[in-house]
Amino acid sequence: MRLSSPFRRACAAVSAVAASLVFAPAAHAQEVPFEGAYAGPLVGVLEHHFYLELTDEQTGATDGGYTRDWDIGGGAMAGYDLAVSDRVRIGAEVSLLKGGGSPEIFLNGGRYQQNERFGYRVTARAGVVAADRALFFVKGGFGGDRYAIDNSAGVEDAREWRTSFVVGAGAQVRLDERIDLRFEYEHLDSSAHAFFVGLPIRF
Repeated sequence: MRLSSPFRRACAAVSAVAASLVFAPAAHAQEVPFEGAYAGPLVGVLEHHFYLELTDEQTGATDGGYTRDWDIGGGAMAGYDLAVSDRVRIGAEVSLLKGGGSPEIFLNGGRYQQNERFGYRVTARAGVVAADRALFFVKGGFGGDRYAIDNSAGVEDAREWRTSFVVGAGAQVRLDERIDLRFEYEHLDSSAHAFFVGLPIRF
């Protein structure tokens, strides 16, 4: 999996911030659970899909369906959470993603395939703290994926960019005062599904 230069630079920057947080003095430890700025890596499985509507040239009848493919993916995230009460948190997050499946279909003696180059998500989050060590959250926003297209099948309306709304949900557990372990599901409408494990590091 070869990363594009902008994606490499962005991930390197986030990783550098995360590394600096890991080795930062304990004086910067988080006083309120699940509050403040954070950054860290994401890894998991990422599905990409597309929908094609096919027309029978003889009858004129149309039929459509989704083509999907799953594979390993990941990226980096950065965001900020705010405590609006003892138990309620709201926040915003930006993430950059890479990898996942490359769905393909063979038609008319040719092939149509989408190979993801990179993706982004910009979301708002709202969550509830349980027992000071767990955070359960939902999120929503906007995102997109950039694809390299192989379209020897001549599929109409082949698009290199697919953008839409994002929804998701997950949970975080505090490993210590500054490091969390996150599990989440994310859906980019008409384009992708993902299950990620993340390591948000707060500062």
